[in-house]
Amino acid sequence: MIYELMISLGYKEKEIKKIVNQFPLINYREETLYKKIDNIHHYFVHTGYSQSEIRKMAVLFPSIFTYSINNIKRKIRFLEKQGYTRKEVLDIIKQSPMIIGYSQKSIKQKQRDLLSLSFKPEELLKILKIASFLYGYSFDTIQARFDNLISIYNKKNALEMVKQSPLILGKNEDGIHKRMQYLEQFNLSYDEIIKICRACPVIFTVSEKSIKRRIIFLNKIGYNNEKVVKMIKQSPNILTASVKRIKRTIRTFSDLGYSKDNILIITTKAPSLFGNCAINLVNKKQYFLNLGYSEEQILKMTREHPELYTYGQQKIDGILMTLQMFGYSSEEILLITYGFPAIFGSSKESLARKLKYYNAVGFHALAIIEPKQLMQSIELSYARKCFCENRGIMITMDNFHKIFYGNKYFEHYYGVTKQVLLASYPFDEERFYEKLI
Repeated sequence: MIYELMISLGYKEKEIKKIVNQFPLINYREETLYKKIDNIHHYFVHTGYSQSEIRKMAVLFPSIFTYSINNIKRKIRFLEKQGYTRKEVLDIIKQSPMIIGYSQKSIKQKQRDLLSLSFKPEELLKILKIASFLYGYSFDTIQARFDNLISIYNKKNALEMVKQSPLILGKNEDGIHKRMQYLEQFNLSYDEIIKICRACPVIFTVSEKSIKRRIIFLNKIGYNNEKVVKMIKQSPNILTASVKRIKRTIRTFSDLGYSKDNILIITTKAPSLFGNCAINLVNKKQYFLNLGYSEEQILKMTREHPELYTYGQQKIDGILMTLQMFGYSSEEILLITYGFPAIFGSSKESLARKLKYYNAVGFHALAIIEPKQLMQSIELSYARKCFCENRGIMITMDNFHKIFYGNKYFEHYYGVTKQVLLASYPFDEERFYEKLI
């Protein structure tokens, strides 16, 4: 009778045996157990769970059929009072159906215990929504795993890692150590592995098989091991990005007119692009076209500085408005940004400060002729200019290159280090502009 019922509900024979032979279900009379399974199953269907979800919950926690519907309803209301929405509560039960069996007292105690680790209440709410299995762990176990993270990363980083990827608390010390050992095969140093895992703690929670599958896929589509390692260092999330998303990003760039070689170049330089949705990439290219850049210019700019696709429109507009504010024409702005697209990575405040200085010393044309020199700090430019002029070398737009030599060349040629220059000619910004008035 029970067998036929459960078969009709979608359970497999192996699952049925596991469920009905589990304590305390094995002690129930067949008629009683039949009613309980039928009633609970239909209640969960009415609540919004699919047949497949209910089956998985029952396999994980067969005792779920021993609780009354009123008991389950009370537990749902209780969890809602903790700050979760109805949908979030149902998701928590789906992930960890055992929570139905935990008393309200034990749940509240576990919350208090976890708060003692220095999480804020709203942070803990999110953590337990994702890692609801923690309600079933002893606090000693959780404490030991958290302390292990602290021993590797320090408490501040451990807190951030758990907030970013709560499932990391599901990994014991041995699991964390083995994953770090696995990453050594990519010729990464211990410090690099620490940095990578801190930036992307979800690496600890995905399977080794899953990571291997992504790397094999990346190799297959043209990224050699050297490029893969470079991408991992720059954007560790590449190890957890779905193959489907990677394929979609590549297809989008192809639709935007990029060749396979160019796609490999820009995504190797900026693997975080695999995290962008297709519509954002399409809209960003159209945005640059609307600003007046040609297809060829956009291709060159993004090949040189693919991060352009990751910048928000507000940031880009801020750079353009700053250049306009300092008297550059629309044509000059296009020339400046096309010649040095990395300028969009600057903050508008930093750019404004530099343009103000170079305009003040008569170097307005510098941004047009060699915009990349705007990346040098004002402090170093000022110190070098003062140093040269004290030696009788007047710096103008005819010989401005002298103050933009690389540090090693400047030191070799003039016999003075960057540190000595900055100490000898400190840039007092307020006094500098007062003297110009």
